[in-house]
Amino acid sequence: EYSRPLTGGLKTGSDFSEALKIAANFINTHGGWPQDVYLSGYKVAQNQRTAYTFNFGIRIKGLPLLSQSEYLTVTVEENQVSRYFRNIVRENKVLYEIQPISPIQALDAAIAAFNLKEITSLELSYLIFEDVLIPVWTVETRSGRIFINAKNGMAINF
Repeated sequence: EYSRPLTGGLKTGSDFSEALKIAANFINTHGGWPQDVYLSGYKVAQNQRTAYTFNFGIRIKGLPLLSQSEYLTVTVEENQVSRYFRNIVRENKVLYEIQPISPIQALDAAIAAFNLKEITSLELSYLIFEDVLIPVWTVETRSGRIFINAKNGMAINF
């Protein structure tokens, strides 16, 4: 993790495109780009100065990795990086390779465990849980995410 106070000497703000270039160049010089990283979202905060926070996710074996925090986060203010965070993820932490249960089985498990009435999306992914990567079905609802173990169909409290 990296956090740097702003120098205050640079008063010119960045636009979105320039801020993204600054973030990309910073990542290039501080660890580089791992394979399968993607821009998962961004936020623009306007207080006394405009700050752009870029969140990057990563795919492991083609599946998105989910955890309590983003894989990589960069905040740009006044044409400089003020915050940088990178999770360390090792693919060898994959708990097991599986033939996942079907999406219908995952939905049935989620509906049975949580009495769901409406689901907005369903996606196979990896979840960092107790320092290992577990394949899960991620069930999105209007009230949040539910994780179903893709091997045995059991709900995971996360």
